[in-house]
Amino acid sequence: MTKQERTNKQNVFLMYNGDEAECANTAPDITWHEPGHNPLSGFKEYKKLISTRMAPSACWDFTLGEVMVNGDFAMITFRLQDECKNKTIDLRGVT
Repeated sequence: MTKQERTNKQNVFLMYNGDEAECANTAPDITWHEPGHNPLSGFKEYKKLISTRMAPSACWDFTLGEVMVNGDFAMITFRLQDECKNKTIDLRGVT
């Protein structure tokens, strides 16, 4: 792994740390790739849409898994858990 890839990997960890750290460690021109036709593109749109989609729960448990980097590209595995309106949510994914 190159020095730049180690730096990129550390930045991804910081990005998913949440709140101020997330904002400070995310490029303002981030492109959020989603399959199909989806309005998630750009950091401002990402922050706005994610927060509305994750409501009404404020107790999401997000666990960062593996962080993989290849040059300037990164991918993570994650687990997202919650209980909302008497339903259990337990998602695993990559981004």
